[in-house]
Amino acid sequence: MAIIFIIFNKVFPGVTINLPFSPPILALFISHLFDRNYAASTVSTYISALGYFHKLHGHADPSKNFIISKMMKGYSKIDTRLDSRLPITLPLLHRLVLSASNLSDSKDNIALFQAMCLFAFHTFSRIGDITYSPSNHNIQFDQLSKIVNVKDEVISFRLTFYDFKHSYNQRPFTLSILPSNVCCLVQFLLAYLRLRGNSTGPLFRMADLSPVLRSYFSDTLSTVF
Repeated sequence: MAIIFIIFNKVFPGVTINLPFSPPILALFISHLFDRNYAASTVSTYISALGYFHKLHGHADPSKNFIISKMMKGYSKIDTRLDSRLPITLPLLHRLVLSASNLSDSKDNIALFQAMCLFAFHTFSRIGDITYSPSNHNIQFDQLSKIVNVKDEVISFRLTFYDFKHSYNQRPFTLSILPSNVCCLVQFLLAYLRLRGNSTGPLFRMADLSPVLRSYFSDTLSTVF
């Protein structure tokens, strides 16, 4: 934070930066941060720290001044930075899955990634549920059951949740995975499982049997998009 005050002092060389800050000086400092495109949350943190520092040295907190409070309120209202993250819609999901076919990766890993994307969307799974971390409730192979017809053809899946976030004292529950006309999760899961095999362990894993790391999934997602 000291660097910020050095820059502030260079922009306004005639301003003396000593405790206690007067409301006009603090207002000028806030305007300086706004001019340098600081986020409202960051400025709020700085002003709160300054207020605490004043109280620590026995001075009145200038951040509680009426004008300063109104400035900060206005700052938060005009700080409308665009969130670049897109929600995953069905058309976007389908485009993502189809684009993954062009990845310069092995056939097994492409099938893995496509199945993971569709699975996460249709089962409301978080990335921590389908990628490996010692602290996560990773979905296991034995949680997935095949539903077959009289011809012994797989027509759907049943996913049973035993251990999940906030699952303490909660009963297991099941979710049906049904076929669809476009980018059918049932078909993509079958394609992936034929490559994976039926051994126990995490449902999703790499071709070399190692667990899928969050970084791998995130990097592949960034590559496709």
